[in-house]
Amino acid sequence: VTLVGPYSGVLSNQGERVALEIPEAPDALLDPVVWVIEDEVIYFDQSPWPNQADGLGTALSRKEVERSGNDPNNWLNALPSPGTGDVVISRPRLNGWLVY
Repeated sequence: VTLVGPYSGVLSNQGERVALEIPEAPDALLDPVVWVIEDEVIYFDQSPWPNQADGLGTALSRKEVERSGNDPNNWLNALPSPGTGDVVISRPRLNGWLVY
């Protein structure tokens, strides 16, 4: 699993928006790099979101990385497992830049 960070804060038990951004190649050589959202989730601590992860010792765990992060049915309560998993998302690269 590729870990992204560092992150020194704490996520809200009440819900919030979390977004992962990646650099996108500029259109021209001297244009600045822009950052685009690769994935995001806006989660809550109420139904239909799993509620056992609301400060009670479990964490929200995504079921399938290919499905939307904003779908509450794509999340479940699980023991925290930072850095574990068997899914790595890779995108083709051209001269070091991600290709879509």
